[in-house]
Amino acid sequence: MTNKYIYRPATWDDFDQAYELYGMEHIESYGNFGVSTDEFRAEWEFPNFDLSQHSLYAFTKDGENVAFAELRYWREIPIRPFLFGYVHPDYREQGIGTNLLEWGLKQAEIFFPLVPDDARVVLGGFTNLETGKQLFEDNEFTCARQSHLMAIELDVNMPEPLLS
Repeated sequence: MTNKYIYRPATWDDFDQAYELYGMEHIESYGNFGVSTDEFRAEWEFPNFDLSQHSLYAFTKDGENVAFAELRYWREIPIRPFLFGYVHPDYREQGIGTNLLEWGLKQAEIFFPLVPDDARVVLGGFTNLETGKQLFEDNEFTCARQSHLMAIELDVNMPEPLLS
């Protein structure tokens, strides 16, 4: 990993910066951000999620959080861990995303002892950003499914609901 940035697991001292970067990721990816600090805290407190093992964050030498990667799984047997990550737009094309992805690929091996010997473990990832898609493709990921979001911008307030 490049020496220009400091890579380490997140700690609770990083919470405010992590929340801000998470908000930036949501605004860029979805066009809005509606996650409260309590909801974000709950993500870090989610059962079986350990910041020291399941996160890697990138910081500048001045301590600014510029990128993150987190490994998550939701099923009791983690046959489908998921890698979430984001690099601040001002810090892209510098190898940070590649470093985080390489960490995620290697770190996902911690789940192997938790699954049956004959189980197939699939590491998933998500991005709707072109640079992220290219990074996944460059590292032999294949697109297995897609989600589409639809939204409508309202130019007038919604009428009050009529409750009966």
